[in-house]
Amino acid sequence: MGVVMKARSVRAWFAAIVLLLIGGTASQAEDIEITHCYSGVYSAFNRTEGTSVLGSWSQNGIIMSAHPKKLLQNAVVRCEGIQIGQAAARSLHAFCRIVDEDGDVIIAELPWPHKGIDFTVKFLEGTGKWKGITGQLNSTVVARSLRSATTDSYQACRRETGQFELPK
Repeated sequence: MGVVMKARSVRAWFAAIVLLLIGGTASQAEDIEITHCYSGVYSAFNRTEGTSVLGSWSQNGIIMSAHPKKLLQNAVVRCEGIQIGQAAARSLHAFCRIVDEDGDVIIAELPWPHKGIDFTVKFLEGTGKWKGITGQLNSTVVARSLRSATTDSYQACRRETGQFELPK
């Protein structure tokens, strides 16, 4: 009887340790909501009649966070992209560098193919606290100027919601 009790006790401890190890290594997706405001410049390199407009753009912006922990609050963003077409008919591909207040970086992508002015932002990699980040944001325009501040420039704000995961 004593041997059976010891065996059950050892199995119970073993099961508890396995559960702790499994639970301790699993990551859990976390919701995030941000507002990203930016200003950029656009340069067309093809305006040949009868063909699509081709262009490149770069923009700089800042993030305001609605996350309870204020994740990415005041992070700065630099994006560079190329596109075919304009406005809602455009298709683009771009990469962004997000730098938080601690200097940690997230590299994100606006994947190709993409159509229109709403899109998905995919987290590719990060440094520091963002190392190993995965996830994505759905990005929707919430404010956009119909007139630019200077020739070939644009200004806008986007609401971006989604989830991210970090390895434990």
